[in-house]
Amino acid sequence: MYFAFIFAAINTQTVTYFLAIENYPALKAVFPSFEIYLLTMLAIGVPLLTVIGYTHYKRSPAYSSEAGIMLSANPYTRRALINSELNVELNIKISDILVKISNKEDTKNEMLELKTIHDKINEFVNANSINISGLGYYPNPLTPDSSEAEVYVNHIRQVILAANLLGLKVVNSFIGRDWTRSVEENWPRFKEIWQPLIKFAEDHDICIAIENCPMLFTEDEWPGGKNLAYSPAIWRRMFEEIPSPNFGLNFDPSHLVWLQIDYLKPLREFSDKIFHVHAKDVRVDRHRLVEDGILGAPLEYHTPKLPGLGDVNWGQLFSVLSDVGYQGSVCIEVEDRAYEETLERRQASLIQSGSFLKQLMS
Repeated sequence: MYFAFIFAAINTQTVTYFLAIENYPALKAVFPSFEIYLLTMLAIGVPLLTVIGYTHYKRSPAYSSEAGIMLSANPYTRRALINSELNVELNIKISDILVKISNKEDTKNEMLELKTIHDKINEFVNANSINISGLGYYPNPLTPDSSEAEVYVNHIRQVILAANLLGLKVVNSFIGRDWTRSVEENWPRFKEIWQPLIKFAEDHDICIAIENCPMLFTEDEWPGGKNLAYSPAIWRRMFEEIPSPNFGLNFDPSHLVWLQIDYLKPLREFSDKIFHVHAKDVRVDRHRLVEDGILGAPLEYHTPKLPGLGDVNWGQLFSVLSDVGYQGSVCIEVEDRAYEETLERRQASLIQSGSFLKQLMS
């Protein structure tokens, strides 16, 4: 890569000099020879580019704009994991085990190494007073690209193994969807992909919690979204199709708000299927909705907010959760743009959300 960069730079300077500068007397007087031109460009260009690169690296406005554009393209981009080197090490080792299992080879040594990684993670968690509610991986296993889907399915298996190794009970994910096809057309692949995955989870004492986000926010997700499991009618059919006690929901009330679905009624019907809860709010912007209508892109008329700053009635929600006996985790999910600009604002968003929610929880 570096050789290609150097070669391209030399080529640019050569073409610029012999096709442009030599043909303009004024420029030729400034740079009488190619060697002088090259040395001048090196003397000025290298320090200048170094300063520009360093400024960009230090979170310049250009860098912030670039990051903002990326986030605008997909506001549900997941944040980087803390202590990610352990996560990488864990995934590599689990991949090695899966390969050996598929080849019917002995995996005793790899399991011992996994135990060492497990101890490191537990040490990190305990030292920082952290409780892990579950592992999360949110791909699109029903993507029409079969090779891409295979990568996602294999990694979901790895996450299940990792959760089991860490002594956890929950893995959160998406069902996925071919966004160009109807629910009915997606159903055969849903069964093909998820029946063996749920069986794999059962075998490793892991519950799969599917988040109810439709993943319908950007142009490449139009018109059907990239997650099938967005409504109670579909959840009901999913659980009838795969009647497993290890198959349930990662319940996020905010998605139901902008979909105009009652977010309290499903808590009662699917009380035994709620394995995990996301605390995220949303504000339906009526002044924008009257302009775009419900057929507009969802982000044109709704805005993710911190708990307490949107349309979810958290008092009612926790009231029903306690009525149905939910004892699992409630995890704050921050997607409020007003708090994403700096690290200090992101930290403040967690403190504010936690303070608001604690008054409703025992």
